[in-house]
Amino acid sequence: MPAAAAEEACSAGEALQWNDPLYEQVAHELTEGMTGRYGDEEIRSAVALWNDFTIRTTPAVRKTGVFAAAVEFCIAQKLGSAQVTKAALAERYSVSTSTITSRVNQLTEFMDTQLAVSV
Repeated sequence: MPAAAAEEACSAGEALQWNDPLYEQVAHELTEGMTGRYGDEEIRSAVALWNDFTIRTTPAVRKTGVFAAAVEFCIAQKLGSAQVTKAALAERYSVSTSTITSRVNQLTEFMDTQLAVSV
Protein backbone atom coordinates (compact mmCIF):
# COMPACT_ATOMS: atom_id res chain seq x y z
CA MET A 1 0.00 0.00 0.00
CA PRO A 2 1.37 3.44 -0.83
CA ALA A 3 2.39 5.68 2.08
CA ALA A 4 -0.53 8.03 1.37
CA ALA A 5 -3.01 5.17 1.71
CA ALA A 6 -1.45 4.10 5.02
CA GLU A 7 -1.71 7.68 6.28
CA GLU A 8 -5.38 7.77 5.21
CA ALA A 9 -6.11 4.56 7.12
CA CYS A 10 -4.31 5.98 10.16
CA SER A 11 -6.29 9.21 9.85
CA ALA A 12 -9.52 7.24 9.69
CA GLY A 13 -8.53 5.56 12.97
CA GLU A 14 -7.81 8.95 14.52
CA ALA A 15 -11.23 10.24 13.45
CA LEU A 16 -12.91 7.49 15.46
CA GLN A 17 -13.63 7.92 19.16
CA TRP A 18 -11.29 6.00 21.46
CA ASN A 19 -12.25 5.61 25.13
CA ASP A 20 -8.69 4.74 26.14
CA PRO A 21 -5.37 5.93 24.67
CA LEU A 22 -4.24 2.29 24.53
CA TYR A 23 -7.13 1.48 22.19
CA GLU A 24 -5.92 4.14 19.78
CA GLN A 25 -2.36 2.84 20.14
CA VAL A 26 -3.59 -0.63 19.12
CA ALA A 27 -5.25 0.94 16.06
CA HIS A 28 -1.98 2.60 15.05
CA GLU A 29 0.01 -0.60 15.61
CA LEU A 30 -2.57 -2.57 13.64
CA THR A 31 -2.43 -0.08 10.75
CA GLU A 32 1.37 -0.19 10.69
CA GLY A 33 1.41 -3.99 10.87
CA MET A 34 -1.10 -4.39 8.04
CA THR A 35 0.37 -1.74 5.73
CA GLY A 36 1.94 -3.34 2.68
CA ARG A 37 0.15 -6.63 3.32
CA TYR A 38 -3.49 -5.59 2.90
CA GLY A 39 -5.47 -3.04 0.92
CA ASP A 40 -6.98 0.18 2.24
CA GLU A 41 -10.42 -1.35 2.70
CA GLU A 42 -9.13 -4.27 4.77
CA ILE A 43 -7.14 -1.94 7.01
CA ARG A 44 -10.14 0.34 7.51
CA SER A 45 -12.29 -2.73 8.29
CA ALA A 46 -9.76 -3.93 10.84
CA VAL A 47 -9.63 -0.54 12.58
CA ALA A 48 -13.45 -0.30 12.52
CA LEU A 49 -13.75 -3.80 14.02
CA TRP A 50 -11.29 -2.87 16.76
CA ASN A 51 -13.13 0.40 17.46
CA ASP A 52 -16.52 -1.33 17.68
CA PHE A 53 -15.06 -4.06 19.89
CA THR A 54 -13.56 -1.52 22.31
CA ILE A 55 -16.74 0.53 22.54
CA ARG A 56 -18.95 -2.47 23.24
CA THR A 57 -16.64 -4.56 25.45
CA THR A 58 -14.02 -2.19 26.96
CA PRO A 59 -11.23 -4.79 26.94
CA ALA A 60 -8.26 -4.52 29.28
CA VAL A 61 -5.13 -4.01 27.17
CA ARG A 62 -1.78 -5.01 28.65
CA LYS A 63 0.19 -5.50 25.45
CA THR A 64 -1.09 -3.60 22.43
CA GLY A 65 0.47 -6.08 20.02
CA VAL A 66 -1.76 -8.89 21.24
CA PHE A 67 -4.96 -7.20 20.11
CA ALA A 68 -3.37 -5.87 16.92
CA ALA A 69 -2.31 -9.42 16.02
CA ALA A 70 -5.71 -10.86 16.94
CA VAL A 71 -7.64 -8.33 14.86
CA GLU A 72 -5.32 -8.87 11.90
CA PHE A 73 -5.78 -12.64 12.21
CA CYS A 74 -9.58 -12.28 12.25
CA ILE A 75 -9.50 -10.08 9.15
CA ALA A 76 -7.15 -12.52 7.39
CA GLN A 77 -9.49 -15.41 8.23
CA LYS A 78 -12.49 -13.52 6.85
CA LEU A 79 -10.50 -12.93 3.65
CA GLY A 80 -9.59 -16.63 3.46
CA SER A 81 -5.88 -15.88 3.77
CA ALA A 82 -4.47 -19.21 4.95
CA GLN A 83 -0.85 -18.00 4.77
CA VAL A 84 -1.40 -15.69 7.78
CA THR A 85 -0.63 -17.76 10.86
CA LYS A 86 -0.79 -16.94 14.54
CA ALA A 87 2.88 -17.91 14.81
CA ALA A 88 3.89 -15.39 12.15
CA LEU A 89 1.77 -12.69 13.77
CA ALA A 90 3.19 -13.53 17.20
CA GLU A 91 6.68 -12.98 15.83
CA ARG A 92 5.77 -9.76 14.00
CA TYR A 93 3.97 -8.21 16.98
CA SER A 94 6.35 -9.72 19.61
CA VAL A 95 3.64 -11.55 21.55
CA SER A 96 2.77 -15.18 22.32
CA THR A 97 0.68 -17.39 20.08
CA SER A 98 -1.46 -18.59 22.99
CA THR A 99 -2.40 -15.03 23.95
CA ILE A 100 -3.33 -14.26 20.34
CA THR A 101 -5.57 -17.35 20.36
CA SER A 102 -7.32 -16.16 23.50
CA ARG A 103 -8.00 -12.71 22.01
CA VAL A 104 -9.05 -14.18 18.64
CA ASN A 105 -11.63 -16.23 20.53
CA GLN A 106 -12.95 -13.06 22.20
CA LEU A 107 -13.13 -11.21 18.90
CA THR A 108 -14.79 -14.14 17.12
CA GLU A 109 -17.42 -14.42 19.85
CA PHE A 110 -18.00 -10.66 19.59
CA MET A 111 -18.36 -10.79 15.79
CA ASP A 112 -20.72 -13.77 16.00
CA THR A 113 -22.85 -11.95 18.57
CA GLN A 114 -22.97 -8.80 16.44
CA LEU A 115 -23.93 -10.83 13.39
CA ALA A 116 -26.72 -12.58 15.31
CA VAL A 117 -28.04 -9.22 16.54
CA SER A 118 -28.08 -7.74 13.04
CA VAL A 119 -29.91 -10.70 11.45
